[in-house]
Amino acid sequence: MSNVSGIPQAAAVSIDDMLGYCANLQPGQEVLLLAQVDGLYGGDNLVDREAISWIQSAVQMRGAHASVLWIDEPAKFHAWRFPPIVKAAVAACDLFINHSFDLTHEEILELRNYLEEKQKFMVRNFATTAPLLCSAWAQTPQELVK
Repeated sequence: MSNVSGIPQAAAVSIDDMLGYCANLQPGQEVLLLAQVDGLYGGDNLVDREAISWIQSAVQMRGAHASVLWIDEPAKFHAWRFPPIVKAAVAACDLFINHSFDLTHEEILELRNYLEEKQKFMVRNFATTAPLLCSAWAQTPQELVK
């Protein structure tokens, strides 16, 4: 994968493991990649365009359809919510890869209940930047983090 798309080998391994072992990505699936723009400017939702682009390319190379949704909604402490635009996007996908630190099913009961009720599968990716995707930490075997 790294030769075709310009993704460094270490990141390619991390992404392939996430898509293959954690997400069980299948050709033809609709995949939603969610990220928050505040992370681009030093906010809590640390993320970069390059990492999202690499993951999007890897999803497409596996024959699935990847849509990226960047949201700009500042979190309100102890007033977290499941934004309607995200809910609609999740409704339209087969696989939801979440790069948001603010949108978690641990704190947002509405999100957890929605995922369970609609039988939607969410993967939470914590390796949200290019350097993190290239790190040994991102290549930790998925059996150890389940």
